[in-house]
Amino acid sequence: MTIAVTMCKLLFAMAVGYYLNKKEILNGEINKKLSALIVDVTCPFLIFSSAGQMGEGGRQDILFLLAAGAATYCLMPFLSALVVKALRVPADCVGTYRCMLMFSNNAFMGYPVVEALIGSFAVFYTTVFHFGYNLLFYSYGKFIIERDAGQAGKFEPRRLLNSGIIACALALVLYFT
Repeated sequence: MTIAVTMCKLLFAMAVGYYLNKKEILNGEINKKLSALIVDVTCPFLIFSSAGQMGEGGRQDILFLLAAGAATYCLMPFLSALVVKALRVPADCVGTYRCMLMFSNNAFMGYPVVEALIGSFAVFYTTVFHFGYNLLFYSYGKFIIERDAGQAGKFEPRRLLNSGIIACALALVLYFT
């Protein structure tokens, strides 16, 4: 029943957003600012506060999740390359297809769904598992998308300093101290 209620809440929120967009109450500029608010403020606070919900036990579980996530996201570039090759994707879209295969929308909608269905402690587990996702997306993912767009992309370490990665790192420090 909890799953149905959570999905209905999300459906209702999307319907309200659709309605407000149709009535031009929301526009591109407002949507961009609301997205930035969610991605840069509320989601990092959700991640950080989830570490406070954890008990003292389970440190091995956290380390296992960190390692499993790292292994998963180390394999994803290779698996996505195989799938893209098998699909015979046009050369100018290879990076885009690889990004679609490697990176899901696990934060923007995923964290609130996990919190609603399982509890705030599960947000911390999800964050730890997907730490590798954030590192890979903001480095390699951005690079291959820029390459598809014809931009000479190069790795910039400052890309890794974003609210999601910082919140996850702080949550891990909070948990282990």
